[in-house]
Amino acid sequence: MSIYTLGQTFEDLLWFHPSALTLIAGMPVTVRGAGKFSLSVTNPEIVEQSIATPAEIERTRSVLTTAFGEVVENITVSHKSQILALKGQLEAELRQKAEPKFNALGLHMTKLTLEQLQPV
Repeated sequence: MSIYTLGQTFEDLLWFHPSALTLIAGMPVTVRGAGKFSLSVTNPEIVEQSIATPAEIERTRSVLTTAFGEVVENITVSHKSQILALKGQLEAELRQKAEPKFNALGLHMTKLTLEQLQPV
């Protein structure tokens, strides 16, 4: 019997990229990103194989931090003032990259927000 249940939810988990990333914006610009995400269990047995206890669910944030790094490295803008305008695009690309990885863990991402996107 799994310690997880089908449809079990984990709400408002925090994610953040632990270090600033540099992108080219007419000149190199360093950015940081952070936000929240929520998950629901779609396959309890698979989740239990990857995440021993529900208290460890926060470590799934690594899926988002890795995906954020991949998304940001492919962004180019002509001036750093345009970075904040990309928030919606980055959020969509982040979701697209992260969803298959969460699905492989037996989880479904029900919410994702990019709440902080700031040039450093």
